[in-house]
Amino acid sequence: MNVDIRNSAANEMPFVIQFASMDDRTMGLNDADVFYRFDPHGFFIAVDGDTIAGTISAVTYDDSFGFIGLHLVMPKYLNSIMEDKLLETAIQKLGDRTIGINCPEARTQYYARYGFKASHKIITYEGTAADINCSMENIVSPFMHPFDMLLEFNKKYFPYETKGLMQAWMPQAGSMLLAKKIDKEYKGCGLFLPCTNGYKIAPLVCADSGTAEELFTALVYHMNGGLRFTVDLPESNKDAVALAEKMKLKKIKENVRMYNKVEPEISIRNIFSYTNNELG
Repeated sequence: MNVDIRNSAANEMPFVIQFASMDDRTMGLNDADVFYRFDPHGFFIAVDGDTIAGTISAVTYDDSFGFIGLHLVMPKYLNSIMEDKLLETAIQKLGDRTIGINCPEARTQYYARYGFKASHKIITYEGTAADINCSMENIVSPFMHPFDMLLEFNKKYFPYETKGLMQAWMPQAGSMLLAKKIDKEYKGCGLFLPCTNGYKIAPLVCADSGTAEELFTALVYHMNGGLRFTVDLPESNKDAVALAEKMKLKKIKENVRMYNKVEPEISIRNIFSYTNNELG
């Protein structure tokens, strides 16, 4: 096997996203463009001869944090040196940063070989968009207000720099971004985005469970009825689990969040859905 690993070009990103979809990952319709704009140097492909046989991403948030995702190979290359070389390339790219990664529980031992330790489970729930009672009181579009307000809100819950991701993620086509605004600050923010088979709420971050329910119902209310949607929430946030159960969502998948160093002080109790399993 002659393995060559190189950066993915912009016109190769649709293949990377299609590759991930084949692995039963819920990918957004705009992921190819959004991912690349966030970190154009953070995506790699493995080539065996003329065949693209594997992918990985290693996106940089700031000098202290990065995230690995899209670690995939064709079935014939499972448990081969190609998997290892892709991961080693991603780790090398991120350098001395704290690195996060999501993976199925069955894969945790593999990543543990590279120094990653399990932090918490992320549960994917599924629902169907339908008519739903919601209150739009104090619910606003953040696009009508200064972007700095959104950055200040996010800084309360995430210790690393998220500006680059938010600038790429929030305005994507076919999505809706809503926030609850009281006086001059946000109490919660949520976005749904279009996927190949429906929608994903990604993210939903709120100061309290009441705000989370208001924003959740407002987002679902604005989806096209009858389409599937998913949320990815930390199992340790009991309020998020309770909201999913109250809304009669179905648990369909579990992943494990792992870090290679001391984990960042993310405010788990305020996360009612993560942004993306591949970007963090």
